[in-house]
Amino acid sequence: MLGFSLAGHVVVRVAGDEQFDVLKSVTILSGPGTRPHRLVRPLCLIKVLGTVLYWALRVPIIGPIVARLFRPVYALLDLRGKTPESNCYSVYEGAQLRFDKCHEDLMSIAKRKLPVLLFHAEDDNFVEKEVVEENMEILGLTPDDVIRYDGIGPCSKTFPDSKLHRAVWFTKGGHRLQNTHTNVVSEQITSMVFAIRKKNL
Repeated sequence: MLGFSLAGHVVVRVAGDEQFDVLKSVTILSGPGTRPHRLVRPLCLIKVLGTVLYWALRVPIIGPIVARLFRPVYALLDLRGKTPESNCYSVYEGAQLRFDKCHEDLMSIAKRKLPVLLFHAEDDNFVEKEVVEENMEILGLTPDDVIRYDGIGPCSKTFPDSKLHRAVWFTKGGHRLQNTHTNVVSEQITSMVFAIRKKNL
């Protein structure tokens, strides 16, 4: 199961539920963690703003105006919803993140030894590296489980099939690594899938 950005919390929530045992692995692209990252701080203010935007959008005439007024803010934050309204709703979604629950779910994933693949870039403007480092620590990833890529040329480093806890750390690439490092991300995901298949044979 794969989740990008906010959807990373959804993946962790599902994978952390011990009664939901059909998942074979967890992959998280630029995902948040166990404490508010820079985009949702201060969290109390984001909760208020998200609620106001959510209900304002539901009011005829006012909703479209609010969505368009806030469009420059979303552009500044590099949010890319399909519509101005979806950008507003993303603020509300961010305000609903359960960071305390995320810690419990990561612990559950680690306890069950689910295969894990994490992606992060040091220049991510939403999620700072300390958040991801904390996720890695909870999941039990060590420096030997990390491939570091400087973004120059093809990524020649690979994981052995026996290693099912992995992290790919980019020097640059921003928040949307699936766009900035498409080939590397797809190759690493494919490698993980084949490693899991080999283990289950």
